[in-house]
Order: sequence, then C-alpha cells, then structure tokens
Amino acid sequence: MDGLLDRAVRLLSAFDDDGAPLTPTELAGRAGLATSTAHRIATDLERLGLLARTSSGGYVPGTTLWALGERAPVATRLREAALPHLRRLHELTGAETHVTVLDPAAEGSARLRCVVRVRGVEPDDGQPEHEGADSDAALSAVAVALGLTGPVGARSTELTLVRAEDGTLALAAPVPEVDGLPSAAVGLVVGPGDDADAAARRAGPLVVAASVAVARDVSAEDGAAGARLVVSGGGPTG
Repeated sequence: MDGLLDRAVRLLSAFDDDGAPLTPTELAGRAGLATSTAHRIATDLERLGLLARTSSGGYVPGTTLWALGERAPVATRLREAALPHLRRLHELTGAETHVTVLDPAAEGSARLRCVVRVRGVEPDDGQPEHEGADSDAALSAVAVALGLTGPVGARSTELTLVRAEDGTLALAAPVPEVDGLPSAAVGLVVGPGDDADAAARRAGPLVVAASVAVARDVSAEDGAAGARLVVSGGGPTG
C-alpha cells in the first residue's frame, strides 16, 4: 500500500507540463485516489504552499514547489548556461536580454518570471524606462513564444516579435524542451528608436541561436558546457 508521501507525490505529479488548473475531481482521478483522500492530502499540500487554489477553485502547483524547483541543479544550470549567451547578445545589440520561464502556479502576467537578464547602464535623465524584460511588449512576446497566447495557443518553434505602442520591439524564442526544465524563452528588447526595425532584424537570428545554445548547455552532463554553440555577429557557429 502506498504511504502518505507516495500519494502526495502522485497528486503533485498529476499536472500537465503547462500546469493548467485541475478540479479536485480531476486531481483525484489522475492520482488514482479516492476523492476524500485526495482532498485531505491536497489540503495539507496547500497549507505548505506545494499546491494552490485558483479563483475558480481548481488546483495548481504552489509557489513553494516552484521555489524548491529553483534550487534543483537543472534550474541553476539554466541561469549559468544562459548568462554568457545573454551577455554576448547584449554586446552585439546593446539591448537588454533575458531568459523568462513559465510559472504554472501563478496567474496572469505573474506566470512569466524573468530568471536572469543582462541590461545596460540605468538611465539617469529622470525619464521612465520603456524597455525591459518586464515590459508589456516583452511579456507579450514570451507569452506567444511559450504558447500562452496566440491563435492556436501552441508553443512557438520560431521567433516571436511584438511591437509596443511606443515603438519598442520585443523578440522572444522558446528554449528547446529539456527534461526537468520549465518552459523558457530567450528574449531581447529593442528601441524605441528610428533604427528599431533594422536592429530587430539583425538581432532575430541571434536570439534564436542563443535559445538553442542555452538548451544545449543546460542539457550538458553535470552542467558542464559541451560543444558550445557560439552566438557571433554572423549568427550561430558550431
């Protein structure tokens, strides 16, 4: 007979990769547990932050589960693998670069979390900064890339570009799927400015190459970078 811990893990493992909410009945069914048993364990998991309830009453993975996952080696490797590629992108474009992941425990724009970014010197002219990984344009581009929005709601396999009202252009490319890694995208924010469109065209292939390189490096055994895919001014090279 399964112990309490076994049944708790079955409940936590019942969600799809996108972390979509499950009703109590769906959660119990997927875990192969009686509804009353699933409810009792889920209540304790919710108290501990391992599960959370949405406004509609469904269950989603909780923020404590997310925080614990961020301490896992694969999450650490994501930041370590991404940083050199983000720095290189920034050097080549002068734009802010970032890696944003999908947090299935949150709702709305909070589902997207920037885990690492490289940006230039903060503006000192007292004017508001329109660029950034947390801007509406950047979040919209990542949302399309990861399949949260869009006509079919499917994870993009190519570059997504979103233009904000102020002329800012945000680009995002999904990181190829890696076992144990949350859905993630490499992003870059350009402009606003007269040359924003040209800058975005130049940066697009580099963003895609960086997303592939991040997946390769984070997948490398023991977190060591294997045959690194280098992002250069002319695009990716082996």
